[in-house]
Amino acid sequence: MSETPDGETAPRTWLPLVVALSIAAVMVIGAFVAAGLRSGMSAAKAAGVEACEAAYAATGEGGQPAAIVGGDVYGAGEWRDLRELLLEQGVIDDADVPTDDAEARDAEAASLASAGTDRITVVWWLDSDAHLACTVDVTGETADVETVVLRSLESLATPGSPA
Repeated sequence: MSETPDGETAPRTWLPLVVALSIAAVMVIGAFVAAGLRSGMSAAKAAGVEACEAAYAATGEGGQPAAIVGGDVYGAGEWRDLRELLLEQGVIDDADVPTDDAEARDAEAASLASAGTDRITVVWWLDSDAHLACTVDVTGETADVETVVLRSLESLATPGSPA
């Protein structure tokens, strides 16, 4: 404690500590809220991932398939992001899509959305350093397991594919 000019001891104040703790609490709560908002996946995408994982696990006849290390999930409307991934992985040379094709893809995505469906594409990185893609149609929150297609990442670059 410090002394006042008249020689008396000045009382300590808790105000700086209270202000600092309040700011810290707001920062911690804000970080948790932000993380929660970013980490969520739509129910449709989650259903698509589950269906694709089940189909992939079933391919391990006589042994285990390569472990999935990571991956990305794309809806039909996110075809540009998927093409960007294909470009980054060297599967395609140019992410540009002719205007007519881009409009057709956007129209297809809008049509699926208006019908309450989506075509989910899951791209996995496997511990074997390979990539694997899976597409599945989802209606509402239910994946149509009959539409699950497992294929190579390179096959996504072919005409008629989701990318």
